[in-house]
Amino acid sequence: MQTASLINTSANNIAVTRLPSADRWQPAELAFWLLPVAAYFIFPDHLVLLT
Repeated sequence: MQTASLINTSANNIAVTRLPSADRWQPAELAFWLLPVAAYFIFPDHLVLLT
């Protein structure tokens, strides 16, 4: 019974830990993904640009 509790506690600790700053999205990566989404709404008649 104690082993199951130890495994469950370990899983909870892993789930709660935050990502290192290197694994978070940088502003350039965020812009890279948001630009096509914005273009979809800004230029709805020119969707060929998004292919």
